[in-house]
Amino acid sequence: MKVLNCYYTKISSVLILLLTLSACEDFDDINTPKTGVTSPDPSSLFPELITVPSKDNGRQSINLFNKLVQYTTRGEDVIGDKWDVESISPWWDVTYNTMRHANIVLEAGEGYENHKGAALVIKSYVFYVLTSLYGDIPYSEAGQGMEGSYFPKYDTQEEVFKGLITDLEQANSLLGTGTINMTADILYDGDVLKWKKFANSLLIRVLMAQSSQVNPSVKLQAIIDNPETYPIFEDYTDQPTFKYSSSVDFEYSGWLESTYACKTYVDIVKGLGDERIKTAASLSVNGSEYIGAPQATNDLIEADDVSLQSSLILDNRTHPFVQTVWMQTAELQLLLAEAVEKGYLSGGSDVAEAYYQAGIKSSYEYQKSLNDKVVEAGLMMEPMDDFNESYYLKPEVAFTSETEANLTKINTQMYIALFNDMEMYFYQRRTVTPELVVGVLHRNEGRPPVRFIYPESEKSLNTDAYEEAIRRQGADDVNTKMWLLK
Repeated sequence: MKVLNCYYTKISSVLILLLTLSACEDFDDINTPKTGVTSPDPSSLFPELITVPSKDNGRQSINLFNKLVQYTTRGEDVIGDKWDVESISPWWDVTYNTMRHANIVLEAGEGYENHKGAALVIKSYVFYVLTSLYGDIPYSEAGQGMEGSYFPKYDTQEEVFKGLITDLEQANSLLGTGTINMTADILYDGDVLKWKKFANSLLIRVLMAQSSQVNPSVKLQAIIDNPETYPIFEDYTDQPTFKYSSSVDFEYSGWLESTYACKTYVDIVKGLGDERIKTAASLSVNGSEYIGAPQATNDLIEADDVSLQSSLILDNRTHPFVQTVWMQTAELQLLLAEAVEKGYLSGGSDVAEAYYQAGIKSSYEYQKSLNDKVVEAGLMMEPMDDFNESYYLKPEVAFTSETEANLTKINTQMYIALFNDMEMYFYQRRTVTPELVVGVLHRNEGRPPVRFIYPESEKSLNTDAYEEAIRRQGADDVNTKMWLLK
């Protein structure tokens, strides 16, 4: 009898279930569909599996994470954001709702191996984001309400990362072995090879994210040395990309008025003479140049003197060009450059430089593809020129023989590439590049948050597990460092 399949059962739900069982002798019969269909077609679950994380990713990126890494800023009279992250718990519900649907796919029968592999990738992605936000989380016992596990334990972040690696390796093995087409796959249109590339590229992200705690060399080298077994992204067309439209189900929900390009981002990109600024910001009304607004300052600035965020985002309700990319090819290439430069992968600086340059080019070409569409639609955006490889020769960009200098350049290029991507919050937190100066009006004594606070519902409905987690991990506040950061 399938009654519950959720993260955990709220106390009220348990009471309702007990009352229902006592009142209905033929409970199984009542809850058995008369059509003979006892479970949904796994393909039919993919639109929901893809849409919900995509839209929340887009919304959280523009509303929260762009501000935290100083891509954008908001505020009356352009005094900037005074963000308050202690009152919100992003991504929690998204993860456990997604997991519930993914688990249904994972229970499918023979022939659905491709669906199962893709579901494992999605499940791994959402749990990677969740543990990166909070640290220890319910993981191994989550979704076991049917088995009577209503109050799941919190796994350590180290255990969660081990689980992510196992699931992504299994996804790679499953993908390509199924016989039933993924007819409702709105991310890759049923292209199993691209799902396989996503699985392995995401695995590299996971390995590098925990690299300060676990040396990733063996697994990374195995991936790079066996491209037929472990294919990875090759160019930006391999990116898992969710495209918005004007329909209600696919409308972009991250749009905000009075959002300005932040001075931190603008100064970095302008300083490199990098045309990608055209996709992220608009020209200021006064002066017709790119000028960033400072965050959380007492200095009042006229709105016309600074740049709004670009038409790509501001006009997206009526002209849906912005996309949610779950992972960029540019990110993968720059992670590989970092891995080689740190000695996790063989090849030396020449190989690291090749990955680095490929990452820059992939980012530029992707952002130009978006820029071209906005310009063609007649919206206010300066057109980008074709990529010129002379960019690699600029002193601020060119590789040298100094590892630390090269790593700083890799991190800077990641910052430019991941505009409007929540992943940059995790990456900047790990590398501390760029070094962000927090505005004087910010809460938390001018310190950026290193984690988010667990939802209030956890404290009341899963109390014992919650309290055990904070005894182990540390105080439930935005300054407690998780395992990844220790």
